[in-house]
Amino acid sequence: MSETVQRDDDLLRLIAGYMPAFTIGTALRLGLLESVGEAGMTADELARVTSTHAPSLTRVLRALAALGVLAEDSPGTFRLTPRGALLRREEPGSLYGIATVMLDESMWVHGLRSTTRCAPGSRPSSTSTAPTT
Repeated sequence: MSETVQRDDDLLRLIAGYMPAFTIGTALRLGLLESVGEAGMTADELARVTSTHAPSLTRVLRALAALGVLAEDSPGTFRLTPRGALLRREEPGSLYGIATVMLDESMWVHGLRSTTRCAPGSRPSSTSTAPTT
């Protein structure tokens, strides 16, 4: 007898939960929110300023718009929202500092390494698996 497994949408949201954080982290590393401003810029202009590939950057910009960090007022033209302004360095009440620390890739690499078991004084390999007990 086969058992039907019910889809768990909450679990799916947890699995995909890194995507907004990764998108915001990308924006911070590229300096997008400092560049775009409240007046707005086209994706092509932002690609030139950030030395990035315009079609790929457009996807990131649209993801940021979906998160409410940017707004796309006309196709391909983006501006900063009040939410996005909170991620700028000099904005009063800025979350830039905490965001850059929390979204830095090294935070996740060290977390993985600290959870793998290895002999004292040795370093875990990148292919280590979690130990079984």
